[in-house]
Amino acid sequence: MIQILKDFLNSSLVLKKAANTQKAYQRDLIAFNEYLTKYNMSLDKLNDLGVQQYINQIKTQDGKPASPATKNRVFASIRTFCNWSNQREAIEDITLPKLPPISKQPAKGLSREEVTALRLSVANDHNPNKLRNLAIVDLLLYSGIRVNELVSLNRDNIKYHKGTYIIKILETKNDEVRTVYIHSKQFKYIKRYLDSRTDNEEALFLSGRGRISIRMVQTILNKYGIYPHLLRHTFCSTLARNNVDIFTIASMSGHKDINVLRRYCLPTEQEMADTVAKAFDF
Repeated sequence: MIQILKDFLNSSLVLKKAANTQKAYQRDLIAFNEYLTKYNMSLDKLNDLGVQQYINQIKTQDGKPASPATKNRVFASIRTFCNWSNQREAIEDITLPKLPPISKQPAKGLSREEVTALRLSVANDHNPNKLRNLAIVDLLLYSGIRVNELVSLNRDNIKYHKGTYIIKILETKNDEVRTVYIHSKQFKYIKRYLDSRTDNEEALFLSGRGRISIRMVQTILNKYGIYPHLLRHTFCSTLARNNVDIFTIASMSGHKDINVLRRYCLPTEQEMADTVAKAFDF
């Protein structure tokens, strides 16, 4: 790895990012540097032509043209690097493929089988904190809360009433309080984690240094190949697939823009194929 890339990846700008973001920067910029080397260019002497040509030709592992979302994400990595290395002229007037409005973008959530595999992986891990980690996964999955809301929760934010756990969540975006309800069946391992606690700390989830941090939650989930917001997507998309109306989903998840939730109602490729197959089953 060349020195300027090492310096960038070890900079405070990058190190304060989530683990997945750091990995994306490294992966994207190594691939970009390999492309530049073929044409006797380098990361420390970039120009807009080199950046544009690279964005235009990005392909997937199977050789197909990359999606607009992928090209935009890769450019975001290059843009961050160029801003850090004072090569802003290299990212001026770059033409990028347009992304569809967010309501038209399919939301990525885990399937039922993937959820089962994830929870089994966490539960069968040899990590001494596996009970806490499973509780974190379950709370994110069954409530759809944001990771910053999760780490802010205290034990007294949770009340039990007639088979349902009621959680009061302070929405950090607008300082409003919303209520989330989780059936005792889904709350089983969260309760088991809380019952195992012998401390007097008010925080719902703890690390070795006290209240768990966003970074720690990201690190925990990264081990299993996921990130916190994916479980929020899974919560919303699962409800949508089970014909829960988007107004109810918005209320439960804290989404203010209904249009954002419309993407959870978009059929998957498999669902569209199944619909056609069923229609022509004669």
